[in-house]
Amino acid sequence: MKRTVLLLPWSLLIVLLVDCMAVSADDIDIYREGAGSGRPYLHILLDVRNDSAVLCTFGVDCAPPFMSRRAHNFLSVKYTMGEPVSTLGVLQAVLAAVLERPLLDNLNVALLMSNHQQNQPLLQADEAGGGTILSGYRSLGDLRGELQALLASLPVVYPGESHVLQPRESFFEWYRYITGGQVALGTNTAGNFGLPVAQPDYDHAIVNSGRYLSPFKSADACPRLYGLVATLGAAAHDD
Repeated sequence: MKRTVLLLPWSLLIVLLVDCMAVSADDIDIYREGAGSGRPYLHILLDVRNDSAVLCTFGVDCAPPFMSRRAHNFLSVKYTMGEPVSTLGVLQAVLAAVLERPLLDNLNVALLMSNHQQNQPLLQADEAGGGTILSGYRSLGDLRGELQALLASLPVVYPGESHVLQPRESFFEWYRYITGGQVALGTNTAGNFGLPVAQPDYDHAIVNSGRYLSPFKSADACPRLYGLVATLGAAAHDD
């Protein structure tokens, strides 16, 4: 089973995604025609820290040529003229714009994030945080609108202490998902974004009776699995 994981700062991630056709490194052969057989599966771990750093102002310098028109259009759903835009807001907009490209229609995409590090499940008092799957694998060509709507629903500023990135715990949850295993902390979402009921929440369609519904029909399947970590910095909590 092939899996390639890229851990990239947000600026480098943007360059690689936008310029994907010009790069021939094996780590991003997912984006090139003829790179292996079968439809590739890409999971994206989103860093959703409550980032207060202002990167640009919508309608002023948050506009082409600083970013593509697609990314600017995405921001227009969340921001008004003259409103400051954080690094996280720009990252989400650029990612949404990249996913809009017909070049990537062949991808099956899943979105992951880390739960708030202080979330505690009712029946597991010794556990906290973990990762959750916001969206199980979806065909980008068929369900692009759903994935972009999910990205748009992620708050870039929210009350309470910021989330911290927990890549190991998030990937552990992803592994349980693809193997049809027991949910660990994937439903531990109460408290995410400072809300008693998380919005957006985990993908209820991929969980049944405490277990994940694997996207693969056979345990012998050997799909092309890839991962991207869209991060704003180093992880600070990853037990």
